[in-house]
Amino acid sequence: MVVGAFEKEGDITERMQALKVIKRFITVMPSKFPICLARSLVAVSGHPDDGFRCVALDTLRELCLANSYIVSCCNGFKVLLEAIID
Repeated sequence: MVVGAFEKEGDITERMQALKVIKRFITVMPSKFPICLARSLVAVSGHPDDGFRCVALDTLRELCLANSYIVSCCNGFKVLLEAIID
């Protein structure tokens, strides 16, 4: 799911479905959120030329509110701050 969902060449529908799963995971069990998904979310959020960036940033923001520890482990705060500056 991690690789297929966030490939640039991936289908937009597939990416949206993966993001829905991630958002549901944040809602249901934020304390057990997998670090591999958090890293993928941070990676997509950090690419300014990705059309999916705004949605990924919003999801990263939600994760930050639910589990700030995992966001800090993945350097997610850096990406969020860079997005604010841009």
